[in-house]
Order: sequence, then structure tokens, then C-alpha cells
Amino acid sequence: VGLIGVGVFGVAATVIGGLTVGVKHALASYHVGAMCVLAICLGAMFWTMVMHLTNAGWSSTLRRQLENIASLMPLALLLVAPVLIIEIALQGRLFTWMSPELAGDYLLEKKRAFLNAPFFAVRALFYAAVWLYLSSRLRAASMQVERTGDPNHLRKVRYMSGWGLLAFALTTAFASFDWLMSMDWRFFSTMWGVYFFAGAATGAMALTA
Repeated sequence: VGLIGVGVFGVAATVIGGLTVGVKHALASYHVGAMCVLAICLGAMFWTMVMHLTNAGWSSTLRRQLENIASLMPLALLLVAPVLIIEIALQGRLFTWMSPELAGDYLLEKKRAFLNAPFFAVRALFYAAVWLYLSSRLRAASMQVERTGDPNHLRKVRYMSGWGLLAFALTTAFASFDWLMSMDWRFFSTMWGVYFFAGAATGAMALTA
């Protein structure tokens, strides 16, 4: 309850800051926090799938803690959603490529097939759908094993983790491009997705410890 109160206070302070200091500064501060929470949930989901694939008995206790963190994925996405919605509605306070003032910019026009608001929104929904499906199935499998004692549920989720890790890698990399790197649309890096993933995996393990 106390931590929820701190969170509510933080959100209230962000809103007040947006009204007094500036919307852009408030959005940037909030977005950093929301993306950190999302990254930790993604990292926990990654470790859970790795542990299913390796099928090591020792990891079962640790895996449950990671599953608990990954199960907060709906909340993490709910925290990130306001920034994306506000950015599309206000046409780019952080993601300046959305601003109509940049229409006609040569470099931006070359990237416009990827950097446009409708496609940005569709990609965001796709990432969310993949992550919600994977995190919910991982948690459900463990709960089924506890209720029924049937290890077949773990075999199914082990199979799912095979393609799930590939889906996780692609969606996490592209989400980091969309929701972080594209704020400076002139910048590009082939390592940005790896950098974000490494932070997510490290952050999840640190929280678990």
C-alpha cells in the first residue's frame, strides 16, 4: 500500500510538473521510468524462457520469482501507453518526427515509410500482443503444474519458449527502436536493440536478487 501511495504521488507530481514546467519535460521523465519498468518485465520473461529451454531442475524456485515479475507485463504496458497516446495526439513532443513542422525534411522523408504515426501505433499493439501472450502462457503453465502435477504443461511451454525467444528478441529490439531511439530520428545504431535487451536482462536479475 505504501509503494502504491508513492507511485500515485509520483504520477501526481508528473502531472503538476507538466502543467507548470512543461509537457515535454514531464513526458520525458515519466517515459524513462515507465520504460525501466517495462524493461525489467521483459528481462524476467526472457530468463523464464531460457530456464524452460535448459530444463534445469535447480532453476524452478528462481523461475517462479521471474514469472511473478513477468506477470506484471499488463501493468508495465499500461504505464507506457499514456506517453505513446499523448505523443500521437499532440503530434510529437518527444518523438519530433511526428511533428507536421518537419514535413519535407529530406532525411525524415527517407524514413517516413517506417516513421509514421499509424504504423507506429500498429507496431505498438503488435509488440504488446506478443508480450502479453508469452507472459500469460508462461505463468499459466506453472500454475497448471502446481494444480494438476502434470509435467506435460511444462513440456508445452518449453516448446513455446523456443519460438518465443525469437519473437521476444525481434519485438524487444524493434520496440526499443520505436519507443526510445526514434526520439532522435537522425540517430541510428545497429546495437541499440542489443543495448536495451542487455539492460532488461540485467535489471530483471538484479530485481530478483
